[in-house]
Amino acid sequence: MPEADAQVHAAVHDHHVHPVLHIVAPIAALGATWAARKALNVAYEKISGHVPPAADDPAVSFRRALIWTVISAGTAAVVEMVIFRAAGRMSPEEA
Repeated sequence: MPEADAQVHAAVHDHHVHPVLHIVAPIAALGATWAARKALNVAYEKISGHVPPAADDPAVSFRRALIWTVISAGTAAVVEMVIFRAAGRMSPEEA
């Protein structure tokens, strides 16, 4: 089975991405993640009428801070994954 895993790994990683994308993709992911977090914060404030809970605020319940952390971190992870996947699909001719 290790041979099959090696073949799958080679097939998945055997694409050529323009070198500039190795620089641009992380910067784009950083910007998109920042924008997504800003949008989440604004939406939370508009819906609840309160500022989003801060994880380090002892006045905020653990449950509420945890739920907000999971939502915001999950959103950031999805945005980052989408950016990197889109960059990975670009061939050298498209970059």
